[in-house]
Amino acid sequence: MLIWIDSFVVLVLKYVVPLLLVVFIVYCKILYPKYLKRRKIKLKKRYSGRILTLPNLVTGCGIVLALVSGYFFLKEKYLLSIICFVSSGISDVLDGFLAKKMNQRTYLGEKIDPLRDRILLFVGILMACSLLDLRYYWFLLPLLIGEGGIAVIGFLSWKGLFQKSGNIHLAGKARQAVHLLFLFIFFLNKFNLVFWHYFQLNEEEDYCNLMLIMGISSLIAFYYYFKNRVSNHS
Repeated sequence: MLIWIDSFVVLVLKYVVPLLLVVFIVYCKILYPKYLKRRKIKLKKRYSGRILTLPNLVTGCGIVLALVSGYFFLKEKYLLSIICFVSSGISDVLDGFLAKKMNQRTYLGEKIDPLRDRILLFVGILMACSLLDLRYYWFLLPLLIGEGGIAVIGFLSWKGLFQKSGNIHLAGKARQAVHLLFLFIFFLNKFNLVFWHYFQLNEEEDYCNLMLIMGISSLIAFYYYFKNRVSNHS
C-alpha cells in the first residue's frame, strides 16, 4: 500500500504540478488575459453562422486526426498514432486561441469543439484499455464516472435543462491537458518510444496511477461544470 502511495505521489509531483502551472499561465496570459487584472468584465460573444473559418477548420482537422490516430493504432503504426493523437490535442488549444484573436466564434465551432474532445478521449481510452492488464480495469472507474457526468451535463445543457455557459473553466482545460499528457506518456512507454528519461515509467502500478489521476481530474472538472450549470440555472 505504501509503495502504491509513493508511486502516486511521485507521478503527481513529477507531471501534474508542472503541467498545472503551465496551464494556469496559458489560461491567464492567452485565453483570458483580463483574469490576472481581477476585472469582472464579461467577454462579449459574437457568434455567427459561418462555417468555413480557420478555427473551425482546425477543429475539423482535430476530429480527423483523432480518428486517424485510432486507425494507425489498429494497424500497429504506433509512432504515427502518437503523432496524430498529440496533434489532435494541440488543436484544442489552437482553435480556441484563433477564435478569440480573430473574433470568429461560430455556432458550429461551439458544437464541434466538445465533439472533438469526446472523440479524442474515447479513442485514447480505447487504446489504453487494449494495453492495460485486465486486473487493473477498476482504475478506469473514476475516469469513466467523471467523463460520463460531464457528457450528461452537456446533453442536459443542449436540451435546455441547464443554462449553457460559454466560459472556459480552468478545471476543464487542466483536465484536458492532464489527459493528453498522461495518455502520451502511457503510449510512449507501452510502445518503447520513450525519447527522454523523464517520461520513463518503471512499474505496472505507474500505468494504473496515470489512469487514476486522469479520473480524479475528470471528477474535479465534473464538479465545477455541475456547480457552474446549477448556479447559472438558478
